[in-house]
Amino acid sequence: MTRSKRMQSVVEVTASSERESARVLGELQKRVQAAEQRYQELIRYREDYTQQFANGGSLTVARLQDYRIFLSRLNQAVEQQQQLVERAQQDCAKQRQRWMEIHTRVQALGKVVTRYRDEERSDNDRREQKDSDAQSQQCRPGERDDE
Repeated sequence: MTRSKRMQSVVEVTASSERESARVLGELQKRVQAAEQRYQELIRYREDYTQQFANGGSLTVARLQDYRIFLSRLNQAVEQQQQLVERAQQDCAKQRQRWMEIHTRVQALGKVVTRYRDEERSDNDRREQKDSDAQSQQCRPGERDDE
């Protein structure tokens, strides 16, 4: 088996890892988008809630207390969602880096295989030329070695 064929199997295995890494990256990017969307929804809801409360008119102590409790829980939800977004972004960045490393490796291995194929082709061409020259030397009638 030639070097290029042996290396080609390594390239295929590495390319398979690259495809899997890209698939995982795609999933993580979707998670980031979903987490960011949920975060923006919570912020809009909090803004709407505070605006409605501000325009609500008279305040009783009980209503003010309920508002503060709910707003506190809403703020906690916003903070938790922000942390989820940050974690998802970090995971996505790490996976993107992993994919880039594998992608670079696949490209480098592909270049090695190409170089090996070129060398094999060149060696084969030289061998064929040598054989052709040897054959043409043998086929020339009337030529002698002592001349």
